[in-house]
Amino acid sequence: MTEKQTMPPDHHILVEAEEFDDFGGWTLDSQFEVEMGSPYLLAHGLGVPVADATTTIDVETAGTYRVWVRAKDWVPSHHPGRFTVSINGERLPVEFGANGRDWSWEDAGRIDLAAGRATIVLTDLTGFDGRCDAIYLTTSDAVPPNGAGASARSWRRRLRGLPEEPVDGGMFDVVVAGGGVTGAAGRSPRLDWG
Repeated sequence: MTEKQTMPPDHHILVEAEEFDDFGGWTLDSQFEVEMGSPYLLAHGLGVPVADATTTIDVETAGTYRVWVRAKDWVPSHHPGRFTVSINGERLPVEFGANGRDWSWEDAGRIDLAAGRATIVLTDLTGFDGRCDAIYLTTSDAVPPNGAGASARSWRRRLRGLPEEPVDGGMFDVVVAGGGVTGAAGRSPRLDWG
């Protein structure tokens, strides 16, 4: 009788671009979160490549990871927003933002990672609005879910350790949502609640 062999569990790391440690010359664009599923980093350099965005991640288990990058080719006939991704100094063999597709996961092949810290770098090649949403590293062969629907959002929440439903924050008299330029740049009138 042969002993049943069990396969080691798969490991998954989702790196949302908006969580990068240093955006470099890339900027955070969150205005289309509802339509495409997440904020993303944008390399808007007016034709001059912007400085690299960098982050470090913790790799709990050494192994061979398949790398997926969610990007957008915003002008498929010309591919103006191309960029590369490097992990621990190894440049992945794909120019992202040049596949002729809207937001989609692009397969960047496999990379061997040791347990410990790993550095990820986004390098803008054109200065013409490269767009990076997320980087997914996995030891499985499963393709990450695309789109902004319920299943894709649930998948992202699960990998990030977030609850399915929002946590009740309690009752408040005033809540300020979105303190961006349009909400916080000017002087606010005095609030008089009587």
